Amino acid sequence: MSNTAHHTAKCVTQFALRNLRNKNYSPIFGTMSLNPFVLNHYRSPAYFCNREEETAEIIDAIEQHRSITLHSIRRMGKTALIKHVFYKLQRKRNHHLIYLDILDLTNAADFANSLSSAMIASLEQSKEGFIKKATKYFGKYRPVFSVDTLSGAPSLALDIRNEPDIQFSLDTVFSFIAKEKKTFVIAIDEFQQVNNFDIKTIPATLRRFLQQYPNLVFIFSGSQRNMLLELMTSPKHALYRSTQLISLDRISDTSYAKFIRRHYAKEGRKINDDIINDGLDWTMRHTHYTHWYFHRLWTLAPTLNRQAVEQIKNQILLDNQSVFLNYRNLMTSPQWKLLVAIAKETQIQAPTAKAFLKKHNLGAASTVQRSLNFLLTSEMIYQEYLNKKEKPFYRVYDVFLSRWLED
Repeated sequence: MSNTAHHTAKCVTQFALRNLRNKNYSPIFGTMSLNPFVLNHYRSPAYFCNREEETAEIIDAIEQHRSITLHSIRRMGKTALIKHVFYKLQRKRNHHLIYLDILDLTNAADFANSLSSAMIASLEQSKEGFIKKATKYFGKYRPVFSVDTLSGAPSLALDIRNEPDIQFSLDTVFSFIAKEKKTFVIAIDEFQQVNNFDIKTIPATLRRFLQQYPNLVFIFSGSQRNMLLELMTSPKHALYRSTQLISLDRISDTSYAKFIRRHYAKEGRKINDDIINDGLDWTMRHTHYTHWYFHRLWTLAPTLNRQAVEQIKNQILLDNQSVFLNYRNLMTSPQWKLLVAIAKETQIQAPTAKAFLKKHNLGAASTVQRSLNFLLTSEMIYQEYLNKKEKPFYRVYDVFLSRWLED
């Protein structure tokens, strides 16, 4: 073999080995293994950590026909929990399960179209040919029947243009519920988006359906917690006190550690408790960031050491550095200084207290209060109640940003 050929073969071999490590090669079976720390989607119960109490509470509410508002700070795993509940209910075969994410919808007509299509598609699954039969009810709205080429899911698009069209289409599609023995469970994610719709009557319409159809249950959730709770708890809104409020908190250290150890042991990998506990502390057990961190750790060699762990931390922060620097460019100096100060403390209960202002050289309390309001409104920070009897603590929303600001 020539030197050039030998060098090429060596490079290919090294490249292949690197890819095996990156794609999680199993040292026991010699096969590719899935990264157990799933990001941005739900896979199955085996890859879902804890939430037994919340799952049981939601399923009980659904079976008792109580609608739910699922709330938490952002990135705590609300969507994955809904998908987990649906996975459990699917086996019982006595529910129509509908999930709808409305974050990218901009008006009420799009909402009516999406919800109507999802409901009819669900009925089609249990009654083949239902969509074609249903089109006769929407004659003047020129219904268009189609099938998604990737998922194979059927859909129905309607020519909806104004408020009467919206009311008619929703009244029609929800009237199908009355003829069904199964319970309709409709999860609407990012529900606070209805505040931005051109027509403001959607919540009132949904409440009317709740009162009209006993086999209908809604799950409302969203990433803007304060706005969502305002819709559900303020007397000025149509859905006032119409749902059970369920809060999603952090997963316990014990449950997370057990989950991590189980997946490492399953693949014959080694991870000691110190590394697990350090990772849970560094990510503050905030679900998204914890999964992201351990997802990255999983791509390393099967046996971890402290140096490798610190390299992963530094790489995560470096990957996000350009975004973090852009945040600084969008803020005034007092706003940025306050954000840095909160991060350095990890959490602070009294950001206008003299001791805190003096320690971080933040200036007048009135200036800090204005900066605090900006950071809250822009969701750079949030308030968290660690004890119901005490005032809330302020924390930086993005855990990785918080760790970056500490340095």
